[in-house]
Amino acid sequence: MLEDFVIAIRLTGVKPRVGRQVQVSGELGLRRFHQVIQAAMGWEDAAPHLWRGLYDDFGDLRQFVPPGPGDERKATVADLFNLVGDTATYVYDFDAQWTHELLLVDFVEPRPFPILLDGNGACPPEGIGGSYAYEQFKLALKDRSHPFWRIDRALMRNIEGFSPKHFSTRAATERLEKLTSTCGEEAGQSRKVSLVP
Repeated sequence: MLEDFVIAIRLTGVKPRVGRQVQVSGELGLRRFHQVIQAAMGWEDAAPHLWRGLYDDFGDLRQFVPPGPGDERKATVADLFNLVGDTATYVYDFDAQWTHELLLVDFVEPRPFPILLDGNGACPPEGIGGSYAYEQFKLALKDRSHPFWRIDRALMRNIEGFSPKHFSTRAATERLEKLTSTCGEEAGQSRKVSLVP
């Protein structure tokens, strides 16, 4: 059995910093790791994604025209990293280009489930349209005369009270627990996610 990988996830191009740190099995498939990142970050899994590893790219082949990247269903987290300090990239939503830098921080004793170790900053709202639009959105939160209020009043009302600095450890842990319990049910076992061992 491979050791678990401690991976730092940083959303690039946004301020304040948005990051998460997770512990996952090196044997975890990239399709499932995609779901772990979605849960940890707070995304809604509503758009295509792509992995860029040291040597290969991987993705959901249904989202690409052949030849496309390698099949993520046949790849694992260990296919992205070799050594501590190695980096990979996870791109979510090709229109918005949410680019996540993944850094292998450490190898640790294996656990039977993903663990959220740390996090900071709120994930941008799904469908906001990329880092420039996100900056405009944050300005609009402070100024009701901003054009964003005229362009998409419903969006602004739905996420009024959003704080770019806020990260809910509890909410992220609950999303991971829900994901992991679904995995356990599929495998015929019950699993629990924890925050920091």
